[in-house]
Amino acid sequence: MSWKAYLISLSLSGMAAITPLRGDIIWNISPSTFPVTSGAIVNADIILNGKIPGSAPSIGSFDFAVAFDPLLLTPLNVSFGNFLGDPGLGESITTFTFATPGLVDFGAVSLLPPEELNALQPSSFTLATMTFQAKGDGTASLSFTSEIVDDAFGIKLPEPGTFWLGGLALAGLVRRATSRGQQEHRQHRSSGSAVESRPQVAA
Repeated sequence: MSWKAYLISLSLSGMAAITPLRGDIIWNISPSTFPVTSGAIVNADIILNGKIPGSAPSIGSFDFAVAFDPLLLTPLNVSFGNFLGDPGLGESITTFTFATPGLVDFGAVSLLPPEELNALQPSSFTLATMTFQAKGDGTASLSFTSEIVDDAFGIKLPEPGTFWLGGLALAGLVRRATSRGQQEHRQHRSSGSAVESRPQVAA
């Protein structure tokens, strides 16, 4: 194996040993698609799953932008849970805006130390709840246009689905580098054998 393949392999093994804890954490909109009737009040949650209770990484901040159909829904409010700290006690800072038509922008930053967040956050919890009022009858859909979730040290967590794609790509690099090294080794052995088997002319 060449030195390049060795370094890539070492990086992959290190990522497999450390990063899966981050890669196991996912979040989603629930529900993301739902029927509505005119005048109805509807809620949709941003739910996080996969955290190991009492252990790092914990969630230190998040920033989302969620798209909706402004012809069907009117945004009313965004409320936040206390799993990043109680905003009323100055343990976290929260914000939201409906300034862009068809978009709900919101986020929160915890002011608690990492060890308190580790103890505070369970394996699954709601980050925020969006409230809308329906303008008419139909089927509403919500989707992320931006999603940033950081751990308690400000390190961005991978978006759901992207961690294993990155791992597969890196594994492909390892395999390609290893195959190239094996091919070069076989060519070297083949050329060496040809030299050894060449008949020598007597003086």
